[in-house]
Amino acid sequence: MSPKQGFHGRPIAPRLLALAFAFVALQPALADIEECGSREFRREFLVGSPMEPAEGARCGMTSPSPRLVKAGDRVLPCLAGIVEGTGAKFLECRKEPRLCQNWAMGAIAASGTPRAVAFLMFLAGSTADADQLIGAAGSLANMHVRQAIPILRARLDSGDDRVRADLVMSLGILQARDYTPELVTTTLGLKPEDFYRAIHGFRFLGDPSVVPALRKYVDAMPASDMRNLLMGQVNDIGVVANFQAGIEQKNGGFRPWSESFLRAAIDEGVRAGSSAPIVGEAYYELGDMCRRDGRLDEAGTLFARAEEVWRKSLPLGDGKHVDLEIVRALVRDAGGTDPALADKFAYFARLLHAARPERRNEIESRFPELRETFERYTVYCRTNKLVACQQDLDRLLSDPKSGATDLPSVKSGGHAR
Repeated sequence: MSPKQGFHGRPIAPRLLALAFAFVALQPALADIEECGSREFRREFLVGSPMEPAEGARCGMTSPSPRLVKAGDRVLPCLAGIVEGTGAKFLECRKEPRLCQNWAMGAIAASGTPRAVAFLMFLAGSTADADQLIGAAGSLANMHVRQAIPILRARLDSGDDRVRADLVMSLGILQARDYTPELVTTTLGLKPEDFYRAIHGFRFLGDPSVVPALRKYVDAMPASDMRNLLMGQVNDIGVVANFQAGIEQKNGGFRPWSESFLRAAIDEGVRAGSSAPIVGEAYYELGDMCRRDGRLDEAGTLFARAEEVWRKSLPLGDGKHVDLEIVRALVRDAGGTDPALADKFAYFARLLHAARPERRNEIESRFPELRETFERYTVYCRTNKLVACQQDLDRLLSDPKSGATDLPSVKSGGHAR
């Protein structure tokens, strides 16, 4: 039988023959990535890494090879060996062993498999190496593996301030609120440089009770640039923690408590002279609660404050500006219709018509009263012979399809519901 004939003596098409040979040739390459000392594994491991040779300075963060991440558990033994210092000894890793270990740990975390989580938890609970413990704790926090909380909490008695600072940060990210007193006590025993690192975790913890103790620690420091930096961080935590608590209480249906925490977030922002976007979020959320409770004057004042903050801190194209325009128009509408408001709601109709379907659904679900308002203003515009306004509103109400143009994103931020 000729090599170019099939089993039945018929010729094989050249293209099919080439594909068959290519498939056979590819099999060793696919297997090689699982061989820890292979050229294939080495190449995929180094791609995009800090150890990879590159001309000039690198910009921004890099990430592990998608192929390496996709291989998951098949390459876990190779990556675990590099982390533990028992695996392949690539030349690049001999020069920068810590970089290699950290890079391998990042690749393990990126795979996100149960075996990867189990390895990181084992490492966090057993290693005597400070860098390995810090890396494992950070990876578990970024993966939001809450099962790791008891393991990380048990390592808080480390004699290394750098380790304890990173453990506090990781436990804060994991929202280990059952251990808040321990986290605060550990943090207060740190030097200012390590204190600075630890308190980043309190941004995620969402427990406003930590703020007075942290503030007292910083207040006791002598005047310095470091003191000013730390006080700014603690003030930010005061805003963020109270805002998070307010949103959680609102989502849980505890509106009085939600209002109390949001007011506390605003007070913290005012005290610090902050124009951070989250201060605007607190004004917005509290204003929306007042609006829905019928306290329209207070709602209008709070929305005006939110606008002042966001004008300074958000780009003009941010979708929160659209939210704020809508909600302020709804407050004004509660006081009665007028031609200016009719034009405003016609403008919103054009925005919604031009939005992608998912964006339009977001806005309409956030403000369910909009449709009834559009219907009411259609009648108002027709009665008052406001032709353009009536046409825009009629088009939106009669044509549920959205156009291809996108609205600014309205997903981000605390007021996404």
